[in-house]
Amino acid sequence: MTLRTGRRGETPSSGVNWDRALSLSKAADVPAGYSSIFEGEDGRLGVLWETDDGSSVARGCFGGYCEIVLTLTDV
Repeated sequence: MTLRTGRRGETPSSGVNWDRALSLSKAADVPAGYSSIFEGEDGRLGVLWETDDGSSVARGCFGGYCEIVLTLTDV
């Protein structure tokens, strides 16, 4: 999963420049599901997102994404 952020252009018609990207998972093959993005009081962005590292059955979870990850960033 990748979080992309951008900045508005000088005028309303110039759109958004999506100039920054942050990979939330450490490996490209890590699945990602539902996510929620928020801005903290300190201005950092936080992303809560679902994933499954493959060991969820061993932890007693069945049926898909069984792990919620919180990623904080200054992006």
